[in-house]
Amino acid sequence: MIAVVVTRDGSLPVGALETVEEAGGRVLLAGTGTAEAAEALAAEGEALCAAFRPLDALREYRLWATGQPSELGRWKEVKADWRMLPLYLVTVLSRTISSALFAAFLFGTPWRAWREGRRSAVARAGLAVWLLYLGWYTIYAVVHVETRYMAPVLPFAILFGVANLLWLRRGRAEGGGAFGADAA
Repeated sequence: MIAVVVTRDGSLPVGALETVEEAGGRVLLAGTGTAEAAEALAAEGEALCAAFRPLDALREYRLWATGQPSELGRWKEVKADWRMLPLYLVTVLSRTISSALFAAFLFGTPWRAWREGRRSAVARAGLAVWLLYLGWYTIYAVVHVETRYMAPVLPFAILFGVANLLWLRRGRAEGGGAFGADAA
């Protein structure tokens, strides 16, 4: 399958990214400004889909609302205007935080449930949300996964990711919990 996207003066129509994703990245661009549209597609395709990304959310909203891709906080824009460097650094920082929170949720939740067992209601609730998250993702993966489909479960992933990071920190500080003498 190949996606056909019509461009005008280098701007992509609303829904172009989803169309290209469904076609597995294969796209035929037609119209005016196809080189700029190809660059915009490549730049938007590099976005990391994770839980905490304020600037990426602004870019996606602008694309949805206007059909115009945004270079807000991207390295390409920093090379053109050095004043954009703080926004680029915020983008990198938000993606780092997002990756840490998601890793804490994805790997920390089952580990915490295994370590604490039935003693902790938080660990049991976290495991239930973890299973819900994986089930939700699997259900939509059968059809097509987009960021908007994950919106109902992302707040819980952030919440339990933070809770797991705090649990790990508490375990290190007390010499117990996740890293105590009983960890051996």
